[in-house]
Amino acid sequence: MNLKENINSGAEQESEPTIIIRKSIEAPPEMKENPFYDPEFWGKGDSPDNIYLPDSDEALSFAMAAHEIGHLVKEGQQEGGLDNFESQSLEEQRAWDVGWSYIEQYFTEYFEDKPDTIPKIRQAYEEIKVIFAEAMKLSKGLYLEKGLLDHKTPDERSVILKQQREKFFF
Repeated sequence: MNLKENINSGAEQESEPTIIIRKSIEAPPEMKENPFYDPEFWGKGDSPDNIYLPDSDEALSFAMAAHEIGHLVKEGQQEGGLDNFESQSLEEQRAWDVGWSYIEQYFTEYFEDKPDTIPKIRQAYEEIKVIFAEAMKLSKGLYLEKGLLDHKTPDERSVILKQQREKFFF
């Protein structure tokens, strides 16, 4: 699947990105060197033309695509970060909801010969979304006190974030 289309229509088109979705097997070599890379499970979305879906079952792929696409939609975007758990949680939820409404519009075309698959994927998506929301709650300890990174230089922020990750993971 390689979708390339604007997320919104009309006047909003100018401010919203063009989305290109690729299979994880198409990831650049440096991504494949990541110890967590596995084409069946790995996915990433860091820019409109860099969304990679896992090559696993369709339900997981569509759920992850919806979430990553949601982060790229600017409307309603929350300013998150490691010093604002509440805002980041809201952004994660928004990404799930907005992204799903985008990708869902292609299902009748994509599953033209298997329309009974659509409700199954919707159900799986809802379950995956709940699991990821629970995982987000588990990461709350990683977050710093709200505003702690305000007025810090990029170097200072980098040091603080590195220390926080090390404290959380090691």
